[in-house]
Amino acid sequence: MHTNWETFFGAYKNTIAALEAFSTLAVVIVSLVLALIAQRANRTRVKAYAQISTIHHALLEGQQLPSYITVHITNNGIMPVIIPFSFFYWHVILSKSGWQVNPWDYSQGDQWVPQKQYPVEIKARATQVFFLSERTYSDNEMRTVFAGANFIERCRFYFIQARIVTDDGKVFSVKLSDSLRKSLRELLAAAA
Repeated sequence: MHTNWETFFGAYKNTIAALEAFSTLAVVIVSLVLALIAQRANRTRVKAYAQISTIHHALLEGQQLPSYITVHITNNGIMPVIIPFSFFYWHVILSKSGWQVNPWDYSQGDQWVPQKQYPVEIKARATQVFFLSERTYSDNEMRTVFAGANFIERCRFYFIQARIVTDDGKVFSVKLSDSLRKSLRELLAAAA
């Protein structure tokens, strides 16, 4: 019985060496793919959505309802995410700079907005709502920015984007609601 195996291995030693090399390469590739998958699982993964939110309360009946620009940030990763104080900014295409927005919910100046202590930790698979600014205040600030723009800058403002930055330096795009995008375009048209 052993002589048959010895004859087989003797006759096909180059084939067996090639099979060994291929299996070693396959093991290395599989281990690299598994390491990449494990690394991707630990990455920061965040989704953010900005919208105009209005406060409805019985005490506000008959008055103008306060409205705010809010950002809903969802942590889709398996690790907690830290949101710093200066996490949100507006960005215009073909521009290296942007406009940072300090969050409205940092100070206790508004009775309808709960105060937050920054930095804020968002646990895995959780969502936090951040109040960026009171609507009339942000509209006035945007009018100021739009008013000083020339024709080319106004054209670029139609493609304004919002971004957030986490504490580890990762930058994520913010999806703007239709109402917020419409409001920004109306402000831009009024400034023209």
